[in-house]
Amino acid sequence: MGRSDGGAIGDSEIQLYRPSWRVRGHLLFQVDFFSEMQQGGFYEHLKKPFVFAWISETQYYFVQTAAEDINAVYHFDSNAPAVQRTEWDLAGFIGRLFAVRDMDMSVVAEGDILLI
Repeated sequence: MGRSDGGAIGDSEIQLYRPSWRVRGHLLFQVDFFSEMQQGGFYEHLKKPFVFAWISETQYYFVQTAAEDINAVYHFDSNAPAVQRTEWDLAGFIGRLFAVRDMDMSVVAEGDILLI
């Protein structure tokens, strides 16, 4: 996978593409999320969670990488501490982001050197 701004989805929802976050920032974000889940008592959702989407700084979407269904997407709302399994799997969630995004289809992906 090459360096990208997130292509059609961008970095506002999928933080993996956020250029201002270095590896340390990503790791600290994951650790902070894990700690917040522990403090809330959501132990059944701590099967190696990995947050891949953070919307409006309070809505976390994550997968549990050590669970039976690793593609199931979960939602944690830090405003009203609650966790629920969403209706989507990982591919379905990404598809939903793509479908609701108001985007300019003339540029599909843009990197540091290449404009496609």
